[in-house]
Amino acid sequence: MLNVKNVIESATKMLGIDELGDLSSTSSLDDRAQKILNDLIYCFNEVYQELLTDYFPIVIEEEMTLDKTRRVVFENLSNHILRLYAILDENYQNLSYVVLSSFARLNCPIKKVIVRYSYLPALASSLNDELDCANIGITERIMALGVSAEYCLYRGKMNEASIFEQKYKNSIESAKLPTKRMYVKSRKWV
Repeated sequence: MLNVKNVIESATKMLGIDELGDLSSTSSLDDRAQKILNDLIYCFNEVYQELLTDYFPIVIEEEMTLDKTRRVVFENLSNHILRLYAILDENYQNLSYVVLSSFARLNCPIKKVIVRYSYLPALASSLNDELDCANIGITERIMALGVSAEYCLYRGKMNEASIFEQKYKNSIESAKLPTKRMYVKSRKWV
């Protein structure tokens, strides 16, 4: 689970923001500190959306029963669709379809299909939210670097934004690399 509060605390440390103090109680924040916190939560959501749409999409499969129109209506899916990857039959064979604005129409008569698509889960609305995305490679550090870059950009601090952006992009690339086991052959001492 990705805790919004932990990410914001890490980002404030990276940015050197002291106005927020201890985030265990946000009711005592003055107007300036509350504005900073709201901006950081906004930046958190921007980074979260970017990561899930561009780098680490959440892809799921959902079974649907079709009527005689042979349409997969996107609003009938359990999540808001971002990208349609495939429509499969019950044997996981790709089916031919045409995508239109609000539905996909199949080119063959079939009753049950499996729709493979990516979606964007709910965004953070408060500091206490926890988002389930750790199993797809998004870490607290990646989020904190992204929030820091976005916050600097939002505040017009271009030099700092480019530094954080570079670290953020490097962290994303590192997270996307497949992990391999490395073995070192044993050697004899001479």
